[in-house]
Amino acid sequence: MTHNMFIGYWHKGGLDIYRLAEGKITMFASGEIDTLEPVKSFGKIVLIVGSDLLLHTRKKFPPASSDDLKKAVALEIGEIFPIKSPSFFLTVFERTESYTLADIWAWDSSGYDNLKRVFPFTHALPEDMAFISEETEISAVTGTEGSRLLAHSRNGFLGGSSFRGRVNRGHIEMLLKTISRHAGEFNRVNLYGGPDAVADMQGLGFPVVKKETRGYPACLENLGKLDLKQFSVRTEPAILEYIDISLRAVIYLCVAYAISLIVAGMHFDAASNEVKMKTARLTSSMSALVSGQKKDYTEASNELKEKLKIWRSPIRVMDLLAKNLPDKSSLTRMQMNDTNLELTVASNNPLEVVKAIGRTEGVKTVKLKGALVKTGNAFSPFQLTVELK
Repeated sequence: MTHNMFIGYWHKGGLDIYRLAEGKITMFASGEIDTLEPVKSFGKIVLIVGSDLLLHTRKKFPPASSDDLKKAVALEIGEIFPIKSPSFFLTVFERTESYTLADIWAWDSSGYDNLKRVFPFTHALPEDMAFISEETEISAVTGTEGSRLLAHSRNGFLGGSSFRGRVNRGHIEMLLKTISRHAGEFNRVNLYGGPDAVADMQGLGFPVVKKETRGYPACLENLGKLDLKQFSVRTEPAILEYIDISLRAVIYLCVAYAISLIVAGMHFDAASNEVKMKTARLTSSMSALVSGQKKDYTEASNELKEKLKIWRSPIRVMDLLAKNLPDKSSLTRMQMNDTNLELTVASNNPLEVVKAIGRTEGVKTVKLKGALVKTGNAFSPFQLTVELK
């Protein structure tokens, strides 16, 4: 059951917009579509296509599921109804082993773009399907140009007819003949819009109940009891779709960033192990020199001192680079040779990365190695060559 929503009643004269809140229906706006302000809502926005815009037929098909029937009708809708841009709704009236009877409503949807600009509906249904009742009943609606009879139950539409003038007993009896299997089940006739009940309706076998005019179409009276899922034109309002997409995008970015950190950490660990191994080898070599024959190693010692002057700790260098990288950028690979570095960086802002590394303490020059490759809105990991001071 739906408690709060906007309802648009679309008819030849324009669009009447109502608000249903806590069981009460109030007028929100009315007029030609081009003159109305757009409706903004996070809830359901329901479009009812008025009977004066509808064409209806009850058509017999071979036994088939509702989904298969909809596919079949979609292929031949242009042949069933003389409408240039038809939209349609289908519901099964009767199933047997040999055939399926289906009710089909169609209407011209060529004005949808303009209509959705003002009334971005999430559900759409023909007026006949809006009538629903706990018991099997007939609703007689008298309008300015004619009248309409609708037979309905808790399952919705059973049958209908349109004609000029007021409702009389003959109209009702004719409708009952077209749905004769249900004739004994009807409990009442609801009479809307007429100044008085027609006298010759007496003796039908069920009462005629005069309904008050409430300032909105009769089809809205029990709309809050209707299951709207079958009329959905999209699963949720647009704003919820965007939120869902945004949340998924954030999750994907977080996962990608986490993976980049893991990869960068693996490279840092490998570089750290390499430094430890080189240090161990150097210590071992120096110990061997000390314990070996006493020779003049002054020249070798001086050379070692010069090497140590220009040697940089890879861990310290990586730490400095990581601290200066822009947000959403990560260092995925580093190769160090004396004062020269080769870096592989993942970032969507290569220029900021170059600038940031160039400002890093101890960096002399930064150059881009190779060309940048961009796929969609993202750059592929790129390489930089860095010279340390």
